[in-house]
Amino acid sequence: MTDQFSTEQIDEDTTLAGDSQPAMKEPKQYRFIKDEMLIVAMQAGGINEVCISRAKNDDFYYVSVLYKQTGERHYITTRRIPDKPRKFKHVDVAIKIIYKLIGATKFIVDIEANEHP
Repeated sequence: MTDQFSTEQIDEDTTLAGDSQPAMKEPKQYRFIKDEMLIVAMQAGGINEVCISRAKNDDFYYVSVLYKQTGERHYITTRRIPDKPRKFKHVDVAIKIIYKLIGATKFIVDIEANEHP
């Protein structure tokens, strides 16, 4: 039996205020959720918000959900690659897919470039 969630640690440079040299690398942990588990979480009433945001390094959009109970953010993945976030070329396609999956009608769409896995 496989885990329902997967996590990945990504090294990220952090710079202290007034310091031109990067500080120690701090691993940033991203959490991922498969479509099947997203449906279960939504049916159980465990999703607080659905966010669609654009990545800083590319022109893709990513969908994440925020859990009510834990406050953790999980990125939607594909079945084939469960440890990488699912990429969408267009925001309207992301909205359509998530609507079909979980019936969400309210989304937070962040079109500013953000840090993503």
